[in-house]
Amino acid sequence: MRAARYVVIALACVLHLYSHFGASDSGLFLGLLFWSLIPYGVAAIMGCFRMFAPAALGFALGSLAGDIYLFDRVFISPKGPNADYGILLMPVMNTVILGPVGALVVWLGARLFGWQSKEDAA
Repeated sequence: MRAARYVVIALACVLHLYSHFGASDSGLFLGLLFWSLIPYGVAAIMGCFRMFAPAALGFALGSLAGDIYLFDRVFISPKGPNADYGILLMPVMNTVILGPVGALVVWLGARLFGWQSKEDAA
């Protein structure tokens, strides 16, 4: 699960780097890039503890799902003039709602189906 967590966090970093430097016309504030990566920092910190390793993967997956949805709504098919405000609010939504829901789903799946990675078994 450790490798999967790193892959998800790396994909999120690529998405955010592209959003901030490639997709935006005006070039977004660099602090906004760091603000948007806070949920993945939380997932990385959670992953440092063996007890929370499956939940950290779910946290990162839930946050990435929210960010992909936001990217679609802001850059691909904007639904109005206020779509850009999602860029400011999504890190909070990821950290407070989507990340914990993803963590709960993956943690319950790991408990229910007995998923355990080779790194965590040692």
